[in-house]
Amino acid sequence: MSPKDAQFTVPPGWTSNPSSPYYQEEWIGANSEGQLIARAYGLQPGQPVMEDNNGWHTIFLSSNKFYLWGRMNDEVEEFVSQDIREIASLISHSGLKKLARKPLI
Repeated sequence: MSPKDAQFTVPPGWTSNPSSPYYQEEWIGANSEGQLIARAYGLQPGQPVMEDNNGWHTIFLSSNKFYLWGRMNDEVEEFVSQDIREIASLISHSGLKKLARKPLI
């Protein structure tokens, strides 16, 4: 099973289907904001997985790996765990603080 096919429970305070049309638009096309940020960090095209309800963080998939895009500073970090079920579960219990991530340069 590939990471993007894994079923997971979206944690409270997050959504995998935001009502804002901007969420989808920012990932459509090579020059969209999401694709530009992925390329800026040397990643292949990204696909959004879920976003926090405030729109500050997006978890996206690129080349079968999960990343966190923090919009405050336009920083991207790779999750150490590549199991979306584990990532979602940890966010449910302790937020992003306890999730191991490695910054991309």
